[in-house]
Amino acid sequence: LKISDEVRGACGGNTACMFDAAATNDTAVGLDSMKTNQMLEEERNLASNVPPNINGDPRLNASLGILVIYNIVAEDMDAFNVTFVPVNGTQLPKNSTFSKTSGGFNSSTYTLSWMPVADDMRLSFQFVATDSKNAISIHHPLVTYCPCANGQPCVPLGPDEDGGESLFIRQSCTCDIAYSGEICDTDRDGCISGAGCYAGTNCTDNPAPASGATCGPCPRGLTGDGEMC
Repeated sequence: LKISDEVRGACGGNTACMFDAAATNDTAVGLDSMKTNQMLEEERNLASNVPPNINGDPRLNASLGILVIYNIVAEDMDAFNVTFVPVNGTQLPKNSTFSKTSGGFNSSTYTLSWMPVADDMRLSFQFVATDSKNAISIHHPLVTYCPCANGQPCVPLGPDEDGGESLFIRQSCTCDIAYSGEICDTDRDGCISGAGCYAGTNCTDNPAPASGATCGPCPRGLTGDGEMC
């Protein structure tokens, strides 16, 4: 078949296009053949594409006021990107950053740096790796958050606690005698919550982390330490 320069130019050197255009004497037929072949090639590439491999610790443990460093490693034969996706919102937690910290074309490490604050009430998020062909892989860690202030401990988790569908557990707090409140952030008044002082005696709360109260002298005519007169 004789292929004209016009057909060669229209087909951009594509063999199927030039052959069909020359055979039918219709450039449009050749262009349709080229388009069909390109679509088939794209479908073959997508079918053989493997999504990125993304890995991280299955559990992310966080505590109020303690810096969290959480790493994700992603790998793929194609170019890819990893994004941080909160499940119940559109923003990163307060006082946090998420960025690529090392790696190259096929393997990279991404790091979440997060300093939890008191109003981080319910946090559930996932990490999504997307390659150049839009294939995705998702890593969704279980987040356990201890919100207790002033160094107070959280109630240990039970063996069957898994966070449910949200993969989030907000632990409860055990406050010592110096603190009160849901997250142990309030100084417990020793004049009210403790034994207090003898009636008519001045009572001064001992500021946390100290507990109890300091009692003034006993009323006139009585002796004792102020707590007992």
